Amino acid sequence: MQDTDLRLNEILFKHWGYHSFREGQEEIIRHVIEKKDTLALLPTGGGKSICYQVPALKLKGLCLVISPLIALMKDQCHQLNQRDIPAGMIHAGLDDAQTRDIYEAASNAKIKFLFVSPERTHSALFLDFLYDWQIGLLAVDEAHCISQWGYDFRPAYLQIGEIRKHLKEVPCIALTASATEQVQKDILHLLHFQNYQIFSSSFERTNLSFSVFQPENKLTRLAQLLQSVKGSKLVYCRSRKRTVEIAEWLEAQEIKIDYYHAGLSAELRNTKQDQWLKNETEVMVCTNAFGMGIDKSDVRMVVHYDIPDTPEGYYQEAGRAGRDGERAYAILLYTNAELLQLERDIELKYPTSNRMSEIYDRLCQYLGIPYEGGKDQEFDFDLQQFCKLNNMNSIQVLSMLKILEQHELIYLSDAFHAPSKVQLIAGRDYLDELEKNQPELDEVLKSLLRMYGGLWNRFVAISEFNIAKKLNVSYDYVQYQLKRLHHLQILEYIPCPDLPQILFLHDRVRSQFLHLDRALLERLKKMYTHRVLSMIQYASMSQGCRSQELLKYFGQMPEKPCGICDLCISRKKGQTEFSFEAIKILFCNDCRWI
Repeated sequence: MQDTDLRLNEILFKHWGYHSFREGQEEIIRHVIEKKDTLALLPTGGGKSICYQVPALKLKGLCLVISPLIALMKDQCHQLNQRDIPAGMIHAGLDDAQTRDIYEAASNAKIKFLFVSPERTHSALFLDFLYDWQIGLLAVDEAHCISQWGYDFRPAYLQIGEIRKHLKEVPCIALTASATEQVQKDILHLLHFQNYQIFSSSFERTNLSFSVFQPENKLTRLAQLLQSVKGSKLVYCRSRKRTVEIAEWLEAQEIKIDYYHAGLSAELRNTKQDQWLKNETEVMVCTNAFGMGIDKSDVRMVVHYDIPDTPEGYYQEAGRAGRDGERAYAILLYTNAELLQLERDIELKYPTSNRMSEIYDRLCQYLGIPYEGGKDQEFDFDLQQFCKLNNMNSIQVLSMLKILEQHELIYLSDAFHAPSKVQLIAGRDYLDELEKNQPELDEVLKSLLRMYGGLWNRFVAISEFNIAKKLNVSYDYVQYQLKRLHHLQILEYIPCPDLPQILFLHDRVRSQFLHLDRALLERLKKMYTHRVLSMIQYASMSQGCRSQELLKYFGQMPEKPCGICDLCISRKKGQTEFSFEAIKILFCNDCRWI
């Protein structure tokens, strides 16, 4: 073993406790240490963070990490500090003074890793400090976000290419778990890669059995699946409301279960996450807000209760099962109605440019922005109220706002998807007393009860704007009274961390002069249509191999079928339908953990 190898292994063991690297990691790390640009395509759970963290410790200077996910940044930053590697991060919860302190720590070499969101790279404060830092490595996580062809394009990523022009001697490593050939080309071009190499691990998961079922009753089938396999499990849903409903139903089946979505308070999310990591909760019903950056290798089953709209999203979430190399299951449940809805959603998510201009006008009117005004101003925005006033679907509105953001006309704040929550905890007798003694509180409480259902059973998303409008009072008044009700232990009130806000990057123009890249919209719609149809094909296929179908989408094709998906096993047994129990027995003959 060469001396360099020994030092790399010493770093790995000292900070991470591993004696050896996973397949492909060491080759990537060596390339980065040689100060060469690197594109690493590694599947979910493939150890991407090690590929930039280990070489950063070998290279002199700061490692600047750009990541789009706050939860992932927090987790990585926490993990590094726990390993006695100083790291800092910049996120929306910090004020200017706190942000400046972290930037100065980077300037004074007091931290080795600095995590920032791509949006932060546009700020004047960031750019002021950038040239003071002695940067040894630039790491770009979720690098597919830089491509308009990617399934999660974020315009802010394009700024990274501008930064690279001023960091010509600094090597860059771009990492992603999902990049088609076109997306890879975009990453290389837009990040100005030179003297580069692409490292691509096989996405094949030989220990993960993929199955698809079309049950008459999803809930009943879900309960059967969860009870059939021991160990930690995840159930993914597409809506926050459904996570709560499913968790409550399954709890009655005596399953140790909880739910998780981005609308919960940070404290509550952390508590739920910790309980799941410690196996105090066996099943977590969640939206795709859960799982990114969470280091739990022993997940035995991932069930998608709702069909995702892209293979990228599905494969990433399903891939959280069996990271320890032991047998695990990825199961998709669907109905024909869901497949039809996926196709209908294409038009909702990518409307015509005329429809986009109309929505832009309605948004400006709702926010009270005059023509030739609004630039660099932030406006509070209530999605529920806007949808109700305009008789629009929330999916459609969110998609249109994202398109406006992609065209760099607006910017959506981090709090955009985190509404306030309320749950009643006081008895009904106490509420009668409230009506007599504190009528102003009773007025707000009665409005809550009239406007929202289920308040006695669970946390419910509310809109202070809508309550204020109903009572003809100010937003601040409603928030103040809700805090009083919380203090009196009549209800639990979790206000959103900040009001969801929209930042206008340009003055308002008349709709006929709104510049939208129609060719871009058509290309994006075409790519999204391809993703949706690929997902429908995967769900509805009755022959072939599930694993091969997914890998083919990512430009890979193993030599032989996986042999362990539902279609492979049905082919072996000469049957078209059989129970999950049969799949489990055939897949796991030694039954070590069943």
